[in-house]
Parts: sequence; structure tokens; C-alpha cells
Amino acid sequence: MSRFISLVLALFASAANADAHLPSIGMTQASPEASVTAGCEVDGRSVDLRVDAAKFMVPDDARQGSGDRIPTQGFYLVVRSAISDPSVVGPIDGIAPRLIAYDVDGDGRPELLVRFNVGASAHALHIYTIRNCALSLMPGAAFGSDDEDPALILATGSTASVITYGRDWASPSHHRVAARYELQGGSWMPVSTGDAEAPVAAPCRTQNSTIEINACAKANFDEADKRLNVTYADILRVVRDTVGHGRDPQTPKALLVKAQRKWVEFRDADCRARSSILEGGSARTSDEINCMTEHTEQRIKELRSAQWQGY
Repeated sequence: MSRFISLVLALFASAANADAHLPSIGMTQASPEASVTAGCEVDGRSVDLRVDAAKFMVPDDARQGSGDRIPTQGFYLVVRSAISDPSVVGPIDGIAPRLIAYDVDGDGRPELLVRFNVGASAHALHIYTIRNCALSLMPGAAFGSDDEDPALILATGSTASVITYGRDWASPSHHRVAARYELQGGSWMPVSTGDAEAPVAAPCRTQNSTIEINACAKANFDEADKRLNVTYADILRVVRDTVGHGRDPQTPKALLVKAQRKWVEFRDADCRARSSILEGGSARTSDEINCMTEHTEQRIKELRSAQWQGY
């Protein structure tokens, strides 16, 4: 998005830290819970656009005539630019919104990703186009996911896809299922649904010898490692690569790369140490590989957590 200039105007800065009355809307916006600045084009002119995720202050019905105001239950997206009055999208029924501007469809223009929580545990992801400095929810782009994994963007551009997770409540075990969506002609379309748990690898169908047990362990690790690489690459594509206002001179992206390398070193060393207890035993190889798989599965959950998915 280097082609878009991101200069935060004084208008934007003044609204970032205090309640702001919006005359064109006739409502008062509370301090934003999240904000993002992106570039947009109108008639060939590049314009800065700011989006706040914020509540509005409304009269307290329980105390009519008191003049007291309380925040709305859901949040709104308040859109500001230098060329028009503020506009509002919403309400959106959720909490803890996180915003990021990112080119999902590969056309050189950013989309707005809005992640938020629904209730105490579920996650949601909405994707909006930014055209003529206005927001529009992409068709099919209101995704919901379960308490373990937020919706995950696997790729961008012409092959953009999203995976969501849920539970099959009709099954006795309520097992986890995953649904995959692809961006087709500007709309997000469901393309597959299946069990979210890793399928049984072919080498694991028979385990009658040490060789077969080791092959099964290796197949399971390879499958988990592949999913880890996809998750890690997804986060790297969108995590901030600029230095913030804190004391650390490194960007979040650089710190994540460093942390991931250290994590790989720790995983391999920890599993080597654990399996060394079985020196000389036939189970040492499979034990070490299974240990690496366990660490890898845990790392996937960590990277899929709301903290990282908030970018």
C-alpha cells in the first residue's frame, strides 16, 4: 500500500482522543476503540480516509429527562475524509473491534478488515471495500468463527480465501468443522466444508512396526508444520511493519520473525531433550517427532489467537 499516502490530518487527530459531536449525523461519537487510516481515490485524486470503530452516546431511557447519555450496545464504523462529511456504517453487534486496511483482492486498493468478538468467546470478520472514500460490505464477507479460531485469511489476490471454524451440533461428539470461502468475481462464495481435525495420514493406517510408527509420526508432523507455515505467512502479510510509539525500535513484523525463529529453536531443542530420556529405545524417534507435532499444534493456536488476529 506504499502507493497510498497516509498522512493523518488534524481533523482525524482531534477526534481520536475525545468524544466528538457529528453535526451531519446529529449524534455524539464516543472515543474510538480502534482506528485505521487508509488511502482512497475520488476522481483520480488521492485522499486520506480515517475509520473509527466507536460507540455513540445516546439518551439513557432509564433516566428520562436527566440528560444522561450512555454508550450504544454495538459499535459503528465512522468514516471521515477531507472531501465529505462523516458517514456511519452500523450498528455492528460485537465488542473489542480491531481494524486493518489491507489489499485482499490484489487490485492495488486496500479493503477494510474488521475483526471483533461476539459475546464472550466467538469471533467475527467483516471485509469492506473502500471505493470513492466510502465503505461497502463485500457480498458474503460477514464471517463468523468459533471460540478457538478466528476466521483466517489464507491467501490474497485472485485466489483469496477465508477459513472459518465451528461445531457440528447435530453430531454426537459436536466435532469441529471448517468452512472455506473463495473470492469469486467480487463475492465470497463457500467452496467446501469438512472436519476441522487433521485427517488420518495414509502412513498411519497401519502401525505394525517401528518403521510404520515413525512414518505415521512424520506424516502427522509434516501436516501440522504445513498448517503452521500457512498461518504464520497469513499473519506476516498483514502485521504492522512500521515502528510504533513505544520504546522498542523494531517493528511488530520484525519482532514476530525473530520470535518465530527462536520458537523453532526452542521446539527442536525441547523435543530433543525430552526424547533423550529414551536413549536406545525404539520409541525415541517417534517420541521426538510427536513432541514437535504437539508444540506445532500449540503454536498454531497461539498465532490464531485474537491477539495476533487483531494485527
